[in-house]
Amino acid sequence: MVLMAETSDSLSRPRQILDMLRPGQIWRSGEEIAIRLGISRAAVAKHVAGLRGQGHAIASAPRKGYLLLALHQPLDGPALRARLETALVGQGDWRVMASTTSTNNDAVIWALEGARPGSIVWAENQTKGRGCKGSNWFSSPRGMMFSLILRPDFNDAQLHRLTMTAAQALAAAIADCLPLIPQLKAPNDVLIRGRKVGGVLVETGRQAGGGKWAVIGIGCNVNALADELPPALEATSLFLESGLILERDRLLGRVLFHLDKGWYGGSRKMRIRKQADRIGQKRN
Repeated sequence: MVLMAETSDSLSRPRQILDMLRPGQIWRSGEEIAIRLGISRAAVAKHVAGLRGQGHAIASAPRKGYLLLALHQPLDGPALRARLETALVGQGDWRVMASTTSTNNDAVIWALEGARPGSIVWAENQTKGRGCKGSNWFSSPRGMMFSLILRPDFNDAQLHRLTMTAAQALAAAIADCLPLIPQLKAPNDVLIRGRKVGGVLVETGRQAGGGKWAVIGIGCNVNALADELPPALEATSLFLESGLILERDRLLGRVLFHLDKGWYGGSRKMRIRKQADRIGQKRN
């Protein structure tokens, strides 16, 4: 018996597929979806691939079909900033984008233009993400990719500590959110069970007036599925290791908290470093 589509013809096919997958989050076969919508199974697969590209987490498996794990939730920067428990990190301005070449590239340009310390650049996707020593950074779907701008008034040797502080902040945030035990691999990688889940890239420089800036780029594979990570990278995601979908704004909030604590931590030290960053901003 041929089943008729249960949703209005005015809805797009991708929306109809989401509506079919949403109730109860149960597996639905490609054949069932194709029959109900009156399209081919190849068309179903194409629409599902498009939905995954939009950020929806949809698992697929032979003889099972498709399973909706989570709908895409875009980041709300101002709302997250209002909830932050930080002295300076994340308290500047926020730029949230669907896609960019590299958040670090954007943050460096913004820093040179006079961005406030504590400002954030976030992107859902990077087309030319960069890692340590000029390596490429693969931007996994539903990941966390952002860059933070600081203006620390310290010498270059002290600035090198930023990389380790940022990596430690990412590891601590993961442990806060999930029952996982992250490991650090010097100088800038975070691993889960020996497989890379995140990394850090710190870049520093001076403006024409002599003021220093630092950009801390942090990337993490959060809710990527197995077939969304290139096998050659020997990488993993927090979802693959824990079986849990994690709200990215929660993870980001904890990363910023630990980074703020690690760099500006301690009452007297926090006041001194916060004042130093403000001095650095004024010099620019």
